[in-house]
Amino acid sequence: MDPSDDAQGHGPIRATAHPLDDWPRPLLLALWVLVEEPRAVLLDQLAARSGVSRAHLCRLFARHLGVSPRRLHRQMRLARAVAMLRAGASCANVAHILGFADQAHLSTAFKQHYRFCPTRYIRWGADGNDAETRHGCSADE
Repeated sequence: MDPSDDAQGHGPIRATAHPLDDWPRPLLLALWVLVEEPRAVLLDQLAARSGVSRAHLCRLFARHLGVSPRRLHRQMRLARAVAMLRAGASCANVAHILGFADQAHLSTAFKQHYRFCPTRYIRWGADGNDAETRHGCSADE
């Protein structure tokens, strides 16, 4: 048995490439910043931290992810909002932690993305199949 063979003797061990190995480093840096930063990040700041121009960063996002940095970060922030709301956090607290101007700003962004108010979305589930969800938000939400 050759020392480079795997334990079962099936031939040489080959390192498999990770899917992200082909992605440009500035894009990976920008994604890391977006994952780590729950609050809004300005495109200028994101580009500077990634070491590229704003335009180049936007092209990298479009080419590799099919979405702008702003849209992706908004989706990530709203996904965080869902998790926090499901864990019992108040809308006002979630809005503050995630850097929305206020609870209304969070609610507006949430409705644009998920088509429901945050509390209604959490109460009735993401599928929206319950008849109550078709009536929109109540005044207390």
